[in-house]
Amino acid sequence: MTMEHPLTDVAAKRGGSPLLRGLLVLGAIIVAILLAAELLLRVIDFSGPSRFELGEAFQFDPELGWVPVPNAAAQQTSGNRTISVRHNSLGLRERELSDIAPDRFLFLGDSFTYGYDAEANERFSDLLQKALPRYGIVNAGVSGYGTDQQFLLMKRLWKEINPKYVVLTFCVDNDRDDNTSSYRYRKYHKPYFVRTGDGEWRVRGYPLPRPSDNDVTGSAWLERFALVRFAVDAYRALRNREIIVPDPTEDVIGMMRATAEARGARLVVGLQRHEPRLETYLQAQKIPYTTVDGGARQSRLVARGGGVARFDGAGGRDGNALVLVAAPINRRSQHARQVFQGALLVRCFPLPRARHAAAHGHAARGNRSAHD
Repeated sequence: MTMEHPLTDVAAKRGGSPLLRGLLVLGAIIVAILLAAELLLRVIDFSGPSRFELGEAFQFDPELGWVPVPNAAAQQTSGNRTISVRHNSLGLRERELSDIAPDRFLFLGDSFTYGYDAEANERFSDLLQKALPRYGIVNAGVSGYGTDQQFLLMKRLWKEINPKYVVLTFCVDNDRDDNTSSYRYRKYHKPYFVRTGDGEWRVRGYPLPRPSDNDVTGSAWLERFALVRFAVDAYRALRNREIIVPDPTEDVIGMMRATAEARGARLVVGLQRHEPRLETYLQAQKIPYTTVDGGARQSRLVARGGGVARFDGAGGRDGNALVLVAAPINRRSQHARQVFQGALLVRCFPLPRARHAAAHGHAARGNRSAHD
């Protein structure tokens, strides 16, 4: 054995020098590739939103895909914040209906309405309740829902809530994508709308498969590795084929409006920000709407210091006034700041003229006590 190449000499004496060298080189290459792939997947944060878990406060639902668990109480962590979550007997993150005034606004939306990383009293719906004490604000937001699921949920809840107004909060960032897909977060199946040959819109996707917890690996420890998560998601994608359909957003909103008006209510839409395509539709259909970054059509609001500064209403022939209510987004909420960037969330409601002054006074007092 020479001093220059001790391992080679040992391998040569064992008669396996070429094979051993080949295996060592191959092993080194494989390890290097795996390490590089792991680092790359971590740098690009491969499975960020796609690995979103709804948590123990949610459960499978054969019609909607998932729903909040009725009467559940849990701690929920998002980013660097942990909040308390409590649902009522209907599975809403809201008070019991017996504690809510009968003239009700039903708010529909996704995690930004639900308040995914905000305490309940920090959400805009709770701040609006303080501003409009004569009315009952019902927050029916559900994390991850598209407009299609929100429409189905509205129909399910109608008899119990019997709202006078339905407020659809539309997240421009992702709601259209949600409405065109049968799959969320590469794990949760959902219903979707398709137009049939006779021109009617029908719900499809049933029966909805149940999501599996820690499937494939069965180990939370293994899924700490980005490569393992990549493999798991690839397996799920192959096993559960995602179905993509033409965007039904405007038609779903139209069905939502027709359903609400047939039951004596009115639909109002709140947009995360300007979305010309949807705004064109809402204007053509004369559906009241407002956006965070531009105020409401036919009215304006001046806001200073993160609260309501003034109401400007446009009186109508029916004696109603279009009134704007603004509530500050909690700046500690990372999830809200990501979408709304600390802006004021503005909503428009048609309120009876006789209540205009009273609502104005309560709103001003309510906002002085609502600090972010």
